[in-house]
Amino acid sequence: FPAPDLCLIDSPPQLMRHILAAADVADLVLIPVDNSTFGLEGLEETLDLLAEIRPPVPTRVLVTRVRPRERLNEKILEF
Repeated sequence: FPAPDLCLIDSPPQLMRHILAAADVADLVLIPVDNSTFGLEGLEETLDLLAEIRPPVPTRVLVTRVRPRERLNEKILEF
């Protein structure tokens, strides 16, 4: 079989061991986060965890459920 061009690994946000295992073999980590206080807290925890990986893995954040004119938008976009 030919090697795939793209492989997505989806892991639950609470299972940090799974996140580390997936990130360890990844070329890029994409973190979907909804525009909520819980989403922001989960994003902080996940980014802190990913900061421990050596060498660092490129990481991008995909913000979902953005509501115009909400203060939380600014906090999430600071990441």
